[in-house]
Amino acid sequence: MILCIDIGNTNAVLGLYDNDKLLKTFRCDRITKSNFINFTENGESIFDIKKVIISSVNINVNVEVKTIIKEVLDIEPVFVEWSEKFGLKSKLLIPSELGADLLIGGYAATLKYGVPNIVIDMGTATTMFAINSKKEILGGAITAGAVISYKELMNKASKLKNATFMKPTHIIGNDTNSAIGSGIFYGNAIMIDGFVKKMCEEMNEENVKVIITGGMANVIIDYLEGDYIHDDNLLLDGLYEASKIL
Repeated sequence: MILCIDIGNTNAVLGLYDNDKLLKTFRCDRITKSNFINFTENGESIFDIKKVIISSVNINVNVEVKTIIKEVLDIEPVFVEWSEKFGLKSKLLIPSELGADLLIGGYAATLKYGVPNIVIDMGTATTMFAINSKKEILGGAITAGAVISYKELMNKASKLKNATFMKPTHIIGNDTNSAIGSGIFYGNAIMIDGFVKKMCEEMNEENVKVIITGGMANVIIDYLEGDYIHDDNLLLDGLYEASKIL
């Protein structure tokens, strides 16, 4: 079995694979020794886990997570870094700046759906990165995620501190809560649709696949107008495939 871990700025997602099959997943705010043991031992023998592969953008927790894995599984985890083994080329000015999550997302999208593609990951940040038909990572755009934007709005606008947002039924909200809901849901959807349109024009490619993933993708997907492939397990699948070459 292969244990795949995607560590973001806010959450971590764990996925356990056996013979190309995703057995189970677990999402948490922070990986602790107790919840790690509970996940790895629940229904499976930890001795069946032969490899652990990690993509992380949160360097502050890497040492802690590595220590937990060593103590529980006695395995040295593999942390994903830029490598030519992924079969991708870089058009970035500084390839080393590319986050492991973006690399794995692009790698997974290329394997599963082909090129050219755009991968949208809606987490703490919303990232939109493009790969052309030559399998070259062109770059993309990064903006504050939907939840971060909402929290910052609540912190800065005194009259909105007690407001909440809900899924809107109309783009024109008729009270504070529905107006905020419209801003969050339609605002992010319109932004993504606009970015995809402009990125496709700039790529000048035909049949660009657009894949969307991440925690907020589950609720924003219904408000998007473009043709999107929603893939909840894109990064975990990418990590599993990467485990075969790293």
